[in-house]
Amino acid sequence: MDFIYVGDIVNTHALKGEMRIVSFFDYKEAIYQKDFPFYIGDMYEKHFLSSYRKHKEYDLLTFHDIDTIEKANIYKGKSIYVKRDSVSASSYFIEDFINLAVYEKDVYIGKIIEVEESKAHKIFLLDNYIRIPYVDVYVKKIDLQNQRMYVERVRGFLDEN
Repeated sequence: MDFIYVGDIVNTHALKGEMRIVSFFDYKEAIYQKDFPFYIGDMYEKHFLSSYRKHKEYDLLTFHDIDTIEKANIYKGKSIYVKRDSVSASSYFIEDFINLAVYEKDVYIGKIIEVEESKAHKIFLLDNYIRIPYVDVYVKKIDLQNQRMYVERVRGFLDEN
């Protein structure tokens, strides 16, 4: 995948084109830099970051060419992205997990269809509605090359009774 999902533009803030972003992106310090390129919406319109600040649970962003509330309103409800190769990460991106086949030893459990955020950690949602917390107790190995994740059964986890 060429683009990495950063978050959603949920509203505007004030009158000078500032946008409220809801984001659980792990590498904000790497991308929330002046002149960093962002891509907005399904057509991936390129815009360069002018400023960033935190306000309550929102990230507030302004872009060089979006300097009025009228211009910012056009983007309300759209997602924002960055190019994968523009971010150096020490770990995985959420997009890396989607569609991984999950196994316990050699037994297929399901395929990851979504990654949910909780206050404590990420949770993998499988196509059979099983949820697996992204913690070392459960997730033993991630093999992106073979598109597999290996988990270990813990009492109460994946048990039928």
